[in-house]
Amino acid sequence: MATRTQYWNDEVTRLGTALGTEQVAVATLRGTLAAAQTAQRAAADALRSEGEALAAARKALAAIPMPADGDPLLVRMEEALASLAEARVSQAKAEFAVHSLRADLAAGQQRTGALGGDLAEARRALRQATQESAAHTVISDALTTGGLATLATDAAAVLAADAADARDRVEGEFPSSVTAAEDFLKRVRARRAIVEASATAADEVESAAFNASHDDLAQAQRSYDAALQAVIARFQAAPALVADAATLRRLAALPVAVPPTAFSILTPWQHERVHDATRKAARETALARLTDVDDGQVALRAAQASYDQALHAAMQAQPDATQAELDAATLGAQRAALDGKMADLETARAALDGGARTTLQAWFAAVPDALWEALDSLDSALARLTWLAGPPTVATLLASLDSAEASLVSALSAARLVQRKTNAAAVAAARAGAADLAESETQRQRASAFARSASPF
Repeated sequence: MATRTQYWNDEVTRLGTALGTEQVAVATLRGTLAAAQTAQRAAADALRSEGEALAAARKALAAIPMPADGDPLLVRMEEALASLAEARVSQAKAEFAVHSLRADLAAGQQRTGALGGDLAEARRALRQATQESAAHTVISDALTTGGLATLATDAAAVLAADAADARDRVEGEFPSSVTAAEDFLKRVRARRAIVEASATAADEVESAAFNASHDDLAQAQRSYDAALQAVIARFQAAPALVADAATLRRLAALPVAVPPTAFSILTPWQHERVHDATRKAARETALARLTDVDDGQVALRAAQASYDQALHAAMQAQPDATQAELDAATLGAQRAALDGKMADLETARAALDGGARTTLQAWFAAVPDALWEALDSLDSALARLTWLAGPPTVATLLASLDSAEASLVSALSAARLVQRKTNAAAVAAARAGAADLAESETQRQRASAFARSASPF
């Protein structure tokens, strides 16, 4: 696959060759212009000389005593007039040639300056790409054949060794229920997942808006950066593996609960408060109502994301419309769906009345910090170790990075070609303007000279 280093190396070669060719052309134009300026001065001198010769012929013709003596002088004056006309044409041609060559030279100098700037930029980009490629090679080697090549198997081994016992020690301290909507620990983890999913939805909405407002190159750069960050995160995970392994070992080593006198983390008094049998029914009924609220929030967040995506697309398609106008027409279905989910959530909130909420607040408050911290440690370690064990594998991450880099190179090549065409059009416009100015500045002189002479253009 194409790499940025290869691309910029090719660009440096291309730009260096183009700059050298343009510099030779500019040097040639300078010599041609100098010769044209010399010819222009010579034409001006010749025009003055022919003018003087015509004046002398007229003076001689005026001094003859008899008309019959003027025939030879008339012939000489006609010849002087013809020569003067030729000189005027030559001088006009020389003037026009100088103006035209100046326009060509200015265009060539502009192209040379642009190529020089592009070459300097390409060289800087090549140095940066080379340095980054070397750093990426170090990371890739470490993950595939070096000291980090066994991260996935090491993480899997830690999970196999201690995850089950660690789960038993921590999860066993929480109340459980055969009904998922009334299970305390399931609700704790579900509420955390709701927040995480909301952040993911916001990322997706932002990505869609970004893609709609940025060109292919910006999108490809972002995708490459994300793929690179995924590889770097895996590379930097070795310290986390050690820490998470230690966390699971510590939790797995907690004492096995011996109800009702001893528990892994809770004291008997704390266990009684969390598992109070006299409050179990009321707590689980309230928790089921909280589950309804949470489900309503999930549905609302999905509807919000759908509405936001449609809104952003409509804002782009109808830039002069207000959000209220869009809601009333283009976004009618999405707005109605969002309002419906809002109403559903309010209904679920109303069902979670003050008594149920007080019951739940007391139940959650009964869990001591030590158990909350143990659960956070367990879930964080399990999530990271599961991610390290894969999927995705290191091979998949590296393949994704290579693919993203190839797409970036393709987008970069296309964008720079478009920019070169735009720059070339600007140079062409400047050249055409200078040529037009050369025509207009010498128009009257050339028109008069050619109109009074039979000299070819």
